[in-house]
Amino acid sequence: MSYRRHMTRWWMLVTGLVLVTAGTAWAGPALVRTVRCSGSGESARVVVDLSRPMSYETRLSADSTALILEIPGAVSEASLGEVSVGAGGVRSVRTQALEDSHGPRVELTFHLDARVEWTHFALPQGRGKPARIVVDCVRRGDLPERKRQPHEGDV
Repeated sequence: MSYRRHMTRWWMLVTGLVLVTAGTAWAGPALVRTVRCSGSGESARVVVDLSRPMSYETRLSADSTALILEIPGAVSEASLGEVSVGAGGVRSVRTQALEDSHGPRVELTFHLDARVEWTHFALPQGRGKPARIVVDCVRRGDLPERKRQPHEGDV
């Protein structure tokens, strides 16, 4: 193989690797575009519209009063704030854009007013719809009574 042909292939390889690496960096974080809530009585559905598919995690708070959906590597397109739900044991959903040493993330906190059972799944973009995360909650009873801590000045 000639030197010229060898160098041409070498530069094509290097250029391809640079473009792949740069493409990932240029894509930037995914955007949480909207948070839509609906519900009736014992069930609620929350849909999070994204600019592209993203991995996510869900967990229940230690005191069982909140369900947390965390989307690492995402930012919020706008300050989405808090949305009232009032169904399925979900009082409201608060959206926050956070950043720490691991990078940006968006955290949705489902404030619960009852015990809930939840399911979640991701849907790819298609048919004119964005990528999205769907969380369904069903009321499964009352929250346990919390013991009230006496405050100074209580009689």
